[in-house]
Amino acid sequence: MAAPFEVIAAPYDAYVAPLSTAFPALDAAPAVAWKLIGTAGSRNQTDTGVTVTNSQTVGEFTPGGSTVVRKRWRQAEGLTVALSVADMSVTQYANAVDAAVTVVAPGTTQAGESHFEMFRGTQVAAYALLVRGISPFNDAFVAQYEVPSVHQMGSPAPNFSKQNPVELALEWHAYELTIGNLCVFRAQSAVHT
Repeated sequence: MAAPFEVIAAPYDAYVAPLSTAFPALDAAPAVAWKLIGTAGSRNQTDTGVTVTNSQTVGEFTPGGSTVVRKRWRQAEGLTVALSVADMSVTQYANAVDAAVTVVAPGTTQAGESHFEMFRGTQVAAYALLVRGISPFNDAFVAQYEVPSVHQMGSPAPNFSKQNPVELALEWHAYELTIGNLCVFRAQSAVHT
């Protein structure tokens, strides 16, 4: 009897890259352009892991001559990827608020430091998103969500206390940059020949 590979109880890693970055093949590591979310990936995620939500709004018509719905149609749909990372590195915090990091080298009159501006302005940065983990066909294989266009819509609210590590809440919302292309879920089922 085969192992129940379709039962997955493992974290997935998430990566961001500039728009139009090619997604990696299932049996290849992500290219340099793909930046891991969390310095150590899933080892920085909270225990809630990565949640992928397929949302939709459905309209319906119930005719006057009946009490039963006669027609339904999809009015809107979306895809959201949410996770929290316990990672307050300057790079990860800046990524969470769509900011660029400036690194200042130490000098004779100043300490070295890294900083970023929190003011973001009206434009929302767009990225490609890759969420990757084990396949439902075999634990040794890979599955991945390939989201070509997303915005980080979460509202990170770091809480500094001695009770818990500081977390950055991230929520990536997909949008349709290319007509008819929201997200592809791809699961490896065999090795290539």
